[in-house]
Amino acid sequence: MIPFPKKPRRRLDSQKSKSELISEMAGLRVKVRELQTELMLDDLTGLFNARHLKQRLEEALLKIDETQPALLFIDLDYFKQVNEKHGHQTGGFLLNSVGRLIAQLIRVDDIAFRYGGDEFVVLVTGGLDGAMSVGERIRKTIEETPFAVQGFKGQDQVNLTISVGIRVIREGDTPKTIIDEADRAMYEAKRKTRNTLVAA
Repeated sequence: MIPFPKKPRRRLDSQKSKSELISEMAGLRVKVRELQTELMLDDLTGLFNARHLKQRLEEALLKIDETQPALLFIDLDYFKQVNEKHGHQTGGFLLNSVGRLIAQLIRVDDIAFRYGGDEFVVLVTGGLDGAMSVGERIRKTIEETPFAVQGFKGQDQVNLTISVGIRVIREGDTPKTIIDEADRAMYEAKRKTRNTLVAA
């Protein structure tokens, strides 16, 4: 039986397929990174979301001596009434506007998150003094900013205020205890006068 001659190997094609494979793998890595980033972001505001907050808090706990991290827990005052008066579409627009404003007001090393609903969180550095400074700047700016919305009779204006709870991060904390205590401090600010800051 006469064997069939073997086809010569096409070295160029083999090299080309390897090159294409490497290119495809690089493209897949880029897509994976993009998907991972999307999973960390809030759809409405573009800020980081609550899922990503835990990771950032765990990282902050490793740098307590270096950065003196603290957490701001921010809640819009009387936002339910705003939604009822102007509708949820306008409410979404306002949340987006507030999120963008917070992102503009924080420092380079600070990180803003939308925690959910009308709640925002900012992870800051500089201990209590740094947290109070950033929190007061956000509170004052939001109070003084008229938010233009489309009302039933044309252009309308909404004025907002926020209540802010502050919790300095300490040794032995967990992400849950940090969030819970900052949240409690925020509710204490609401009980007092609203439109103010309270440190836990």
